[in-house]
Amino acid sequence: MNLSISEWMSERRNFALSTGDIAVRLDLISKVRGLEAAENYFNEIPDELRSFQVYGSLLICYANNNSLEKAEALMQKMIKLKLVRSTLPYNVMLNLYHKMGKHDKIDNLVQLMKNRGIHWNGYTMNMRINSYADIPDIEAMEKLLMEMEGDLQFHMTWDAYAVAARGYTKAGLRDKASQALKKSEHLIFGKSKRFAYEMLLSLHAGLGNKDEVYRLWNKYKEMGKTYNLGYLVMISSLMKLDDIGGAEKLFVEWESVYTSYDARVPNLMVTGYCKKGLLQKAEAFIDTLIQSGKEPNSGTWDRLTAGYCQMDQIDRAVDTLKKAIVENHCSQWKPRKLNISEWMSERRNFDLSPGDIAIRLDLISKVHGLEAAENFFIDIPDELQTFQVYGALLNCYSNNNSLENAEALMQKLMKSRLLRNALPYNVMLKLYHKMGKHDKADDLMQLMKDRGIPWDRYTLNIRLNAHADTPDIEAMEKLLREVEGDQQFHMTWNAYAIAARGYMKAGLRDKASQALKKLEHLIFGKSKRFAYEILLSQHASLGNKDEVFCIWNKYKEMGKTYNSAYLVMISSLMKLDDIEGAEKLFEEWESVNTSYDLRVPNLMVTGYCKNGLLQKAEAFIDTFIQSGKEPNSGTWDRLTNGYIHLSQMDKAVDTLKKAILEDHYSGWKPRKLNKTPPLQEGSHVHGLPTCYASRDAWMLFKRIPGPGASVRHDKVIHSPDLAMVTPWHSMPC
Repeated sequence: MNLSISEWMSERRNFALSTGDIAVRLDLISKVRGLEAAENYFNEIPDELRSFQVYGSLLICYANNNSLEKAEALMQKMIKLKLVRSTLPYNVMLNLYHKMGKHDKIDNLVQLMKNRGIHWNGYTMNMRINSYADIPDIEAMEKLLMEMEGDLQFHMTWDAYAVAARGYTKAGLRDKASQALKKSEHLIFGKSKRFAYEMLLSLHAGLGNKDEVYRLWNKYKEMGKTYNLGYLVMISSLMKLDDIGGAEKLFVEWESVYTSYDARVPNLMVTGYCKKGLLQKAEAFIDTLIQSGKEPNSGTWDRLTAGYCQMDQIDRAVDTLKKAIVENHCSQWKPRKLNISEWMSERRNFDLSPGDIAIRLDLISKVHGLEAAENFFIDIPDELQTFQVYGALLNCYSNNNSLENAEALMQKLMKSRLLRNALPYNVMLKLYHKMGKHDKADDLMQLMKDRGIPWDRYTLNIRLNAHADTPDIEAMEKLLREVEGDQQFHMTWNAYAIAARGYMKAGLRDKASQALKKLEHLIFGKSKRFAYEILLSQHASLGNKDEVFCIWNKYKEMGKTYNSAYLVMISSLMKLDDIEGAEKLFEEWESVNTSYDLRVPNLMVTGYCKNGLLQKAEAFIDTFIQSGKEPNSGTWDRLTNGYIHLSQMDKAVDTLKKAILEDHYSGWKPRKLNKTPPLQEGSHVHGLPTCYASRDAWMLFKRIPGPGASVRHDKVIHSPDLAMVTPWHSMPC
């Protein structure tokens, strides 16, 4: 959201951008739209605004994109223009050389700094130590350490010795590594104290120093509250030390004290069990997890699969891998299963079935890209290029929006008579729907009729979604009548949920309510909970408050009410402006939840902010903190949006800074497409360089992903039950 606010400031509100703001925007354009767009923007900047900051920001864009030649050329230009005023641009280049393994160039650049009278800083020295530790070049590393220690003007920090310890460990010099860690420990203080102890825990564990690990852990806990990250590092350290019993005790302790459930912690236990060959313990651990109301995620099954492979239990590995794929609800998942598939067939001479090949083809596309998947397909022997394998390739084309390739493959499948059911047609229908090719979708539906291919519920839902999106009510109703009149077709609740959405979009509220009534009569089986959640949300959108409470009571009669249901119901009450009802429900959730889900309190903050109740939002967060819970970056992100909504820009900026500076979740990416606070031009950063603006700007924009980075979207109900198209690998050969 940051780039859009930057543009909004300068264009819609006539904010004049400073050179610092321009540097920020340049960095954002590179990350959001790509390097070429950033270069084009730079070329349009007037000469009088091309300051040290702006050139420096472009240099960072090149470094972030590993564009070595362009970075070196720009560095030379900056030197000629006398814009290289400090260590910062040199540090950018040192970082780039380090990433690309250009160790000789690091030494040359450091010598150039000496010749030009540019003083090194901590980042410069640590980058050099890292470079020597990576090789490892112990002689050069020790020479540099002595030089740093002998310079009275240089302030030694704990991380220099931690990096040195890594170099010694890599070279097998364990005693020297331990001595370096002792020196590191004596320099730990300030805000980085927790992180420093976490580093030392891991490094001591790598050296097998069990007593030191426990001693440091006790010191770590003396600092106050212990967060999930601390437990992750300590459990990992105990696993390195083969102290399974200690890890188990620590996991039990974590379960008794955590305020925010983190699936990485139990997954780490599964990893530890599997690496030690304790598969029965891993299985029992997962069973206990499920019985306690926690739901294993795809990563849990991924780890268990790796454990089975390690112990040559291939059948179990394949079954667990399929379970992970079929049950996984996270489309962004990039598992280690591709490596497992290759290991099965190549290292252990395990023959892959067509279904296994279909899985691998899909995985190669997701992990390595479409071209790699096509190359793999070409190498598959003709006798193994079955319906499943061709279908998996069709899925790859569809997932990559490769329309021409998908259509060509579909024609080939028709000619080879490999089209046995509705599945490949559904893949094409979904692709046409994504790309807005509604006429082609209609033609394909007619082709299915002509070829005697019966529609299934996915076929219907895809077409209904297309009509609901437009909305084309006449076509939608015609399709509904057709399937309702077909006695061989089994109608499901999803169809009416989609129809209700179409009616709402067209403003036909009564028809939408009627569709929801029909939907309710078709709810049964495993999807019952999900169906009621859809109903709650849609009735709330229609303003049907009585229906919302009626459905909620029915939902609760099914037994345990999970976090997802409270999320939907609180969201529904917020839609209905029933703030008091949402508050009561939040209190109920707090009294019954077994797995604390920060999305629930964050939803309350969202509701308050959307309704302009900022004082309530602030008081809610204060109460939250006083109860021992820790808001995450998303909490502050929502409050920031509330301030922006009411034009309280100063508070918005302060809150956004708070989210960044206090955030413990280093993976947080602000919602960059909506907001960028007005940042002031400031001094450069003496640290890991990311942006030539103020330090707060650097802290903010260092977290924004580049092009192609995965973005987590909220689960908005758009096409119910559509995503779970039958996997190709589960179809009969």
